[in-house]
Amino acid sequence: MKFVQCKNCRHLNPIKSEYQIFCDACGKKNANNFKAWQQSNPNKNFEDFKNIVGVEFILPKEGKKKISFKQLSQKSSLILFFLTVLLIGYKYNTKLSLFFQELAPPIPELLEKQWKRHYYHKNKISFESPYFLEKIDMKNQLSEDIENLIQKMEHYAYTDHPSFNLSFTKIVHKEAVGVINLTGSSNTSMNHVVKTMNGTDFYATNTDTFVNQYPSIVKKGSFISDGNTIKFKSITCLKNDLTLLQLTTLWLGDNNNYVLLSDRIINSLDVR
Repeated sequence: MKFVQCKNCRHLNPIKSEYQIFCDACGKKNANNFKAWQQSNPNKNFEDFKNIVGVEFILPKEGKKKISFKQLSQKSSLILFFLTVLLIGYKYNTKLSLFFQELAPPIPELLEKQWKRHYYHKNKISFESPYFLEKIDMKNQLSEDIENLIQKMEHYAYTDHPSFNLSFTKIVHKEAVGVINLTGSSNTSMNHVVKTMNGTDFYATNTDTFVNQYPSIVKKGSFISDGNTIKFKSITCLKNDLTLLQLTTLWLGDNNNYVLLSDRIINSLDVR
């Protein structure tokens, strides 16, 4: 498949039709569209546009890794916002107690086990995970502008696995913010994560869904950071207009076990 890069956010959009104008990631009009290009190339058709302007999405060879995923994930704990996304630097100590299973079993073994369900927000939010997520103290970490938008925020993260990262964020916004744009929340958060990690070749797809009666978006894709292929999957859920929930997994490279691990965690999210 051929892709065309958005001139606003540099997202690679799959070329689907000649009427495609807006970027899938940022939602803005992309100057790299067929109709605009055809005005300068009146004798060319849509296939010419795909062949000339479109680019192939090619991942770098595995031998180009510069640093480990563990080092990448320990640089940052992902704090995801609907309007302004921060990447807070946070260092973790390696603790075997963060695993529910002794001695951190390999992923295939974890997939065969039953996992504990983690409960938040007076047991109204929960998901299954084989890992314990540590609560991050956000005191004095947020700017005054952000604090003025937020009534309450809780953030939890697990980053001790060498190739797999998991985080959960709950943000209750003040009423003055108004109704939150769910699509914008999902897109903006991951765009800022990629930008902060100096990511390139960003590709993502959105799938609208519901968690019980609450509208949600599942986002999955990949990007390149410091020579590493980082893949991700997240679910962003809007609860009662002002409460935003986001469960995010990231992992290193092509590994079907991590895909299965991520799917099981994301699919287990329950909101009451």
